[in-house]
Amino acid sequence: VVVSAVMLVVCCFPNKVAALFSDDMVVSERWPLAVRVFSLMLVPHALSVFLRSFFQVLERHWMGMLFSFLQTLVMVTGLWVFFSWAPSSVWWSFPISAFLLLAVQVAFICFILRKHCNRRLFPVEEDDECQVLELSVEYGIRPVSDAIGQVSGFLEQCGLNGAQVMAVNICCEELMLNIVCHQSHKNNPFMDLYIAVGSKKVCMSLKDAGRPFNPVLPANYNTPEAFNEKLGLTLVNNVCTTLQHHYMYGQNVVFAEFLTE
Repeated sequence: VVVSAVMLVVCCFPNKVAALFSDDMVVSERWPLAVRVFSLMLVPHALSVFLRSFFQVLERHWMGMLFSFLQTLVMVTGLWVFFSWAPSSVWWSFPISAFLLLAVQVAFICFILRKHCNRRLFPVEEDDECQVLELSVEYGIRPVSDAIGQVSGFLEQCGLNGAQVMAVNICCEELMLNIVCHQSHKNNPFMDLYIAVGSKKVCMSLKDAGRPFNPVLPANYNTPEAFNEKLGLTLVNNVCTTLQHHYMYGQNVVFAEFLTE
């Protein structure tokens, strides 16, 4: 928005803007057109810079580095092409190059999201019978306790029996307390809990921004010493029908399913 406002000012008052770059305040006849054309690159350039941060969030670091390099390469190549073939319109090389680079970036993002779209962020496809509970829980024993109370009430309203409610509660409580004890994160002191109750199963996801930690125990984790060492996680692994962990977008994301049939 800010860059767009700057672009509008430049387009509306090109002479005054051009005069800022002249020692004697004398503006060439070509300057207003050049300044207007050059201002058209501001918005796509700003979006390209923003998208490089988006690549970092998606953990596509090589793409961020690639497009940082391409931004300079495309600009220089565009200048060379216009100087060689249309020197009178050389200013148009800047917006055209900026829009071209932005289009390539958007195409890459669409390809990534289409090919690697993580449906697990939405654990169950919501239908008419699906009921959803979403909570942001602050790191702390008391907030976790309050959240478990809300989860219990929600599951009972959905018609789950006592055993099913207890299984989901065990999973939520153990995982959230584990985050409180070991995964505190100063920049984001909240974890996100998502529970969807469908006609055949209950799906849960829990996200936190702490260091990578996988609560899924290996299949051969069956010695008495190991069982006692991680009793809470052992319970979680046993009460869930399915338990998965993924570290993506800078977050731990745990997915759990409980069959209700």
